[in-house]
Amino acid sequence: MAGWRITWGTSEPGYAAIHSEGPDREHVLKALAELDSGLARPFGEPTGYELVHEGKSYAPKAVIGIAAKNLAGRILHPGEFSNGVAPGQAVFVLRQLGFNVVRMGDD
Repeated sequence: MAGWRITWGTSEPGYAAIHSEGPDREHVLKALAELDSGLARPFGEPTGYELVHEGKSYAPKAVIGIAAKNLAGRILHPGEFSNGVAPGQAVFVLRQLGFNVVRMGDD
């Protein structure tokens, strides 16, 4: 199974960059299920972007933070990575994996 790798301190000291190395949606789908079940998480509501899947909206940063625990052994916290659209950031990774991530307010 193709996976992800997480590198620390590449773009900014203390920040993680998440890299997709193949079309593996399993970690993200599991994170969505965990969010649907009411998993307690250290993330707020989506601000600039939202992941839309099966009629529900999710905060991209929360999805990636929770999905990453399968790789890093723990949830990545909000201050450890970016929600941005550049390579290695949450929105970029989700789009690379084929998820529909839209700017909030766009129809």
